[in-house]
Amino acid sequence: MVVERDQFVLEMGEPRSFSRVGESGLSVEGAFCGDCGTRIHHRLERMPNTLNVKAGTLDETSGLSPVVHVWVSSKQSWLQLPEGVPRFDRNPGDAV
Repeated sequence: MVVERDQFVLEMGEPRSFSRVGESGLSVEGAFCGDCGTRIHHRLERMPNTLNVKAGTLDETSGLSPVVHVWVSSKQSWLQLPEGVPRFDRNPGDAV
């Protein structure tokens, strides 16, 4: 779930972070719970003002619905994606 970085509020805990180089050659920074290790969000160097929040970490998700599917090439085989939503094998805009 993409959100503006300045609109994100972590309500409890102190996250840990990591950095790696993504397929595009640019950096990807990730944040995860320092207690249990659950990934909270990641930030792409090419999109520094947004965070990709892991929607499963939210307390309330009933109002959410997908508008795009990314990294479909590595989805679990049992996962059925709803029709009518754009799909990308990897990140949109990345060189393949």
